[in-house]
Amino acid sequence: YDLDSGRLYKPSSQRLLKTRGFKVDKKKCVSGGLRKPTRDRDQERDAGISGGIEAGYTDAKRFAVVQGRMPDYAVEPVMFFYMFAFMLTSVVEQAFFVNKACQVNLGYSQEICLDLTNDNFTEENKKVQVIVSNFHQNNNIASHVVPIVLALVIGSWSDRRGRKLPLIMGLIGKLFYSIMVIISSTQDTWPLETIILAASLPSALTGSDLAIFMAAFSYLSDITTPKDRTLRVSILDVVYLATMPTGIALGKYLFNLTDRSYTIMFSLNASMLLIAILYTIARLEWQTTPSQQPLDSSTNCCTDFFDKEHVIQSVKTVIKKRPHHRRAYLIILFVSMALYTFQRDEKPMSYLYTILKFKWTADEYSDYRTFQSTAYVIGGGIVSLGPLAAPVLRSMTSKVVPISERGKVFAVLSAADNAVPLFSATIYTQVYNATISTFPAAIFWVTVASQVIVFFFMLGIHISLGSRKLEVEETEMSSNRSGK
Repeated sequence: YDLDSGRLYKPSSQRLLKTRGFKVDKKKCVSGGLRKPTRDRDQERDAGISGGIEAGYTDAKRFAVVQGRMPDYAVEPVMFFYMFAFMLTSVVEQAFFVNKACQVNLGYSQEICLDLTNDNFTEENKKVQVIVSNFHQNNNIASHVVPIVLALVIGSWSDRRGRKLPLIMGLIGKLFYSIMVIISSTQDTWPLETIILAASLPSALTGSDLAIFMAAFSYLSDITTPKDRTLRVSILDVVYLATMPTGIALGKYLFNLTDRSYTIMFSLNASMLLIAILYTIARLEWQTTPSQQPLDSSTNCCTDFFDKEHVIQSVKTVIKKRPHHRRAYLIILFVSMALYTFQRDEKPMSYLYTILKFKWTADEYSDYRTFQSTAYVIGGGIVSLGPLAAPVLRSMTSKVVPISERGKVFAVLSAADNAVPLFSATIYTQVYNATISTFPAAIFWVTVASQVIVFFFMLGIHISLGSRKLEVEETEMSSNRSGK
């Protein structure tokens, strides 16, 4: 029995309670020490204090408790299999979309569709490209609207219940998407737009990529100290970035080995995602901070998740006043992350651009992406420093807020990330369609403009900080809690 919260725990919970700093005596009585009562449970939760945890249980102690029961690796294998599955079919998927638009939507023969780069089929090629670019625009909107709405509740919910379930649900959504693409590849009469209704929308209902990234980086932030966090987040980014050259190169090899079978390629994709799901279920912890409560402690899982308080808390986390301009830094980091990820929607257009401009096949584009992604991982030039921006932005964001707000902040960060395709896909599509016959390279100038803004935002934060540190100090956390 927890004297502080008035909660009765089952004997089977003792082992978990011990790992969280509780003292359990032989009579199964849980004592957490005396402290001044807080006004309400929500205030207590936001302060990062759970019933039965003694007063003065600081973030440093909390980190020590969690780290003591966590392996050196945690979500890295999950992100590896998730990203490897994506990279394995990244170019193959683009080729699949082009083939669907050509053979089903436009009804061209297989001979024409396999030889679109031929100068004799220039007009046919342009018609296919317009259909595919419009598909990317609509597909991106369908894939990201629901996750953005979920972001308003999923972050706050994961702060109270843990990161594991959102991660599992997101992976299941990606698995469902792959399964539906497999089915679509076997249907010769399903037009390209079927992918949106049958695969993208259902996958989005689980949170998909937003849930995966929010949960993974929140999980990692929970089990690391501020000192080690930048390194661990960078390692996590390197783990999944390393799948880019290997996944793309292997995807090209297997695609040709399987006689260009989309069904087999996406079956391999689904297998990788299944491994990630099983690993998550078997190896990751349900709760990673003492303030998180077990899932079965709620009376109604639906009302517990879809609670308007989650939305209110997420909004408050962003707009609340913070010392030393940290609210401004937080908003700038959100906008910077959105603008940095803006360039992702250049990639589908660049595939179409290389077909139109250089007459490349899927194999040649795979070679280009393999070389490009290898430079990301091992290159030392200015261009290869680009992928470091994402882990740095995430790490900076985690340091601006205390641990009790981290899930909400990462959810809003993921929302900013996933909100981008609502307008970036439209901008890239409309710019490409408008300049396809005159200056199709205009899409790359759109990318340059967005990344220059990110650079000046980060430069502004650096100049503003001066000699001060970005991370929240323990004294500031206590001040924030007492000021609530």
